[in-house]
Amino acid sequence: SAGFETPEDFVAQALPYAKKAGEELGVAPEFLIAQSALESGWGGKVASDSRGRTSNNLFGIKADASWNGPVAKSRTIEFDGGVAQGDRI
Repeated sequence: SAGFETPEDFVAQALPYAKKAGEELGVAPEFLIAQSALESGWGGKVASDSRGRTSNNLFGIKADASWNGPVAKSRTIEFDGGVAQGDRI
């Protein structure tokens, strides 16, 4: 768990980071909060690393083969054109 008890708690904890990122990206922080809430189930479905620590990946961003940094693996079902493409890691 990333440590969010309620949706309100999620917003309160994420908002300062969303404001900073929003300024740098030119995006309203509310959009970043909304997308991260959607992708992570209000912070309840955040991938953990092999030691059980949170990845802090609230957006479900996936690394490709060019990524050389640490990763957290989790199973997901991806959709293409509304059709489930199966279970992926």
